[in-house]
Amino acid sequence: MTVDNPPRYVPYEPPRPTPPADPRRRRVLVAVCCAWALVLLAGGVWYALAGRPTVREQTTAAGAEPTVDRALGQVINAAGTGVVPAITGYDEVTTCAITPVRPGVRYDRVVFLATRPGTESGLLDRIVAGLPHSYRPSAVHPKSGGLTAQRMSADAGDYVQINGSVDRTGLVQVTAGTGCRPRGDLPAPDPTGVPAAADRAAVQRVLDALGVASPHWSTHRLPCGVRTVEAVGVPRQALDALPVPPQPPVVERDDVYAEDPGLLVRTDGDQLTVTLTTGGCAS
Repeated sequence: MTVDNPPRYVPYEPPRPTPPADPRRRRVLVAVCCAWALVLLAGGVWYALAGRPTVREQTTAAGAEPTVDRALGQVINAAGTGVVPAITGYDEVTTCAITPVRPGVRYDRVVFLATRPGTESGLLDRIVAGLPHSYRPSAVHPKSGGLTAQRMSADAGDYVQINGSVDRTGLVQVTAGTGCRPRGDLPAPDPTGVPAAADRAAVQRVLDALGVASPHWSTHRLPCGVRTVEAVGVPRQALDALPVPPQPPVVERDDVYAEDPGLLVRTDGDQLTVTLTTGGCAS
């Protein structure tokens, strides 16, 4: 058998070899990669030293104390005249869990504001109006729930929350709290020694009138200048045993008594707390 049209073969041409890479392009690529790595490293170092935290867990309770103190100083300023303040210490409230394996703590500081009965809701509104707009303060006055349902809140920054409420007739309580975060360095405690005799004289007169023996003394301060001398004990007399002041008191009830300048007495169960607050925060 013959083949009339034999197959035709196309000559195979092998692929041309890849030309050698330009060494200059390789050096440029390496230089760009190294420069980008240095930018990332420098950015990370700068943020670690100067960057702001993006979540509360990146902060500490010790680091939040200045924000708490500044916030309560602004609350006292916003409350204005006609109230009697008293601050507490910057105290650990409870331990908490940031994650199942990472413990945390909650710290807060409280300012009590004695005000004439019937003006408690107005005081909350005045605080809201006087706080910085950046705090986004707001007040809630529900129609049900009574006087103690009146509340205000604000965000002081650095994940510090301000919450205010009516503790009882004639007494508003505002708390600046850290929320759950790492402890960090142990926050410096307020002085707990016995104040000087001149500083405790007005408080001692109340203790003597109410029969309080061996009280626990402490002193609390805000950096802006507010200072509270505090004594806590168990009274043997009711508050109506207090001597009549020369001027009408701001509050005179069986569980809270306040008079200018700066004297506040409150009872919680069988415990009596007497405070004298002086100084103020510049606006």
